[in-house]
Order: sequence, then structure tokens, then C-alpha cells
Amino acid sequence: MAILMGLPRHSHNLENLTASFLVDREDLLSQLVRPTQRLSQQGEDLRCRCRTKKLVFYRVRFSILLGRTSTKKNHRRYPVLTLFIAVMSSHSTNAPKPDLSKILTPALYTDIYKLAFPWTHKPDGSLDIKWIADFLFRGVPNPSREIYDKLHHQVLKPISVYCPLVPQDIVSGSYLPSPTDPLYPERVFALLSILDQAPRRLYSARGLNSRYTFGYFDQISHELVKTLISKNAFPDTTEALTKLGYSFEDALIRRSWIYTPLVHSEDFADHELMEGKTEAIRKEVEVYSGRTDPYRATKDKDAQDPTVFRKLIFAGPPESNDFADFMFWLFRVYDVHATIIRRYGQYPYRNVALGRMSTEDEKRFLEETDWFGQPMLTEEEVKKIRKQKEEGVWEPLHDGRPE
Repeated sequence: MAILMGLPRHSHNLENLTASFLVDREDLLSQLVRPTQRLSQQGEDLRCRCRTKKLVFYRVRFSILLGRTSTKKNHRRYPVLTLFIAVMSSHSTNAPKPDLSKILTPALYTDIYKLAFPWTHKPDGSLDIKWIADFLFRGVPNPSREIYDKLHHQVLKPISVYCPLVPQDIVSGSYLPSPTDPLYPERVFALLSILDQAPRRLYSARGLNSRYTFGYFDQISHELVKTLISKNAFPDTTEALTKLGYSFEDALIRRSWIYTPLVHSEDFADHELMEGKTEAIRKEVEVYSGRTDPYRATKDKDAQDPTVFRKLIFAGPPESNDFADFMFWLFRVYDVHATIIRRYGQYPYRNVALGRMSTEDEKRFLEETDWFGQPMLTEEEVKKIRKQKEEGVWEPLHDGRPE
């Protein structure tokens, strides 16, 4: 679809202006006319989101290009505005969307919560910290097959049908019980595990599905966390968990883990928010253990070295079974994520999965870290993702049970 309109001569600064819109299929032009009337003569990006739950939306991208024509008589140039519109939807808008209320159920949350946090206390009431650390960071034991069987077909694929739109009912907490419900904290933890952790275990290591982990499910989980925080409905207090019978140590481990969507964000403001959350928990651990986090001394140095994250994960968590040792290491892992975002504005190792071209600085970083964290993609898959990104296409999630 193309529209040709005359452009006033004083608007000659509008060149190569791009904007993104979510517009109602049946009212496409009327939604576009108003935003075009507000376009800045300075050529700044205009972003307009028209979200109405009752309507089916297209994601539309258009560029306003300034062309010039001349007459043989006086060779004067007259600007012509060309508006190119391309539908950016990976799934047919006529296809029925799944009813998420029948998918994100209490029974599912119960099952996923047990898969995400499978540890129990020892007979003496203590935790096996090393077992927990190995499970969370080394994938031992590896629950990927169980997660795939429980979530891929039944949950993640149905949610992905909404892509690239973020289901607002999810991020608003509509599929969660009331915050006064005793099981509310566990339900929130389960939903975040579905959106943030499960795609990482299933899709982020290789193949075209990795784009969904970083480009779609991450977006949903970020928005969910920030929405719940804004509503004072995020169960991020130790008391909320100890009331459910968890020990202090268990409560802090679980509480720390639900902030991972903020750590995985490429928005530096989320990392600033995370810094405050981490510091609050760090102080609780210091008081509880009677020790000062030894990594406070390295924090300024860590903030200058974006390779520290890879070094920490490659070395793995402490071999000891000490709660404070593990938590201080975990806080450092969280903190050094911000160093990468501060330096590059994004995680360079996600570039191939998101169809982004790496800068020379990012290429050096990837070489220094042996491409740590970068999904395994063939050259053909990399080109395919870039092409799909340019065209606004999201290829449906592929099936493939982990080996």
C-alpha cells in the first residue's frame, strides 16, 4: 500500500523519517493521518502506540522519504512526500488468538514453581547451597526436558502467537491471584520463571528460537516486573516468603532470583533500579552473616571491565556450601551486567539473535570473551533473522525437545 501526498515546501527537512505504529486494521489510515500531522521538522522519531484490547492490531512501519522533481521550464524542485506502509505481523491476524486464561492457570503455576525451585531443606533444616548453585548456574541437574514437555507446546507457543504484541493481560497481572492470596508470591515467581527462565533454558543457546528469548519473552517479563512494582504488588520482601514457611536463607535466594528480568534488560534504567534492590538484599545478608560483602572492594574496578561477567560465570559459583559466599557472588554477577549495558547500550552477544550488526568495539568484546553467551547460529540463520527483522516478520517457534 502506498500513499502519495504533496508536502509543503517549508517541510524540506523531513528526510528518511521512520516511525512505528500499532494501528487498528479497519481504521488504518485514520490512525496514521493524525500522527503524520505532528511530525517534527527536525526529523525526530515519532512513536505512537494505539493499544485497545478489543481490537486486532497490525504493527506498521513506514518511512517518509522526501523526493524532488523538477520541471523543464524552470528546473524548480518540488518536494513530494511518499508514505510507504508495510504490515509487520508474523502471524495471520485472522487466526484466533489463544485464551491465555485457560493456559496460565493455578495448576500450571504449581507445577512450574516446583520445577523452578526444586530444592528442599536437609533434615537439620539447612539448605544444600552448593546443590542450589549448581542447579541455577551449571544446570545440574538439568530440568530442560521437563520444562519443554510442560511449557513449549502448551504455553510458550500459544503466547508467541501474539508476537510482536505484548499481551497486556499478562503484564497487568490479570492471570495472577490477588496480592492478598497466601500463594501470591509463589504464583508470581512461577509466571516469571515461565517468561524469563524457561525461554533461556529452551531457546537461547541455539537456532532461530533464540530471537524469541531476547526479543519477545524478555520484553514481557520486564514489563510484568515493572508493572507489579509500580502497583506495589511485587512480592519482594523477605517477610512475604518467611510467612509461607521458608527459612531466611531460602527466602533470600528466591527473592533475589525473581529480579532476573531486570538484570536481563537492555534498558540501563532497569539496572539502576536493580542496583537498589540488590543493595537492600546485600545488607540483609551482611547483617545475617555478620560479614561485609568482599566484592564491595572490587565494585568500582568491575564497573570498568565488561568482561567480568564472562569470567564469573565461566569460573562458576563458590565451591563452598556457605550461604553468604554464594549470595555475595550472586550480587556481583548481577552488578556486572550493568557494566556491559553502560559500555555498549546492549548485550553484544545477543546481536546475532536479534538481527543486529555488531560495532567494531562490540566485535572486540565478543572476541575477548570467546563469544560467551552468543547463541549458536549458522550464517544462514543469521541472515534469515536480519531479513525477517527488516521485513517485520517473526517466524513461528520451532519444535525441538532438548537432548
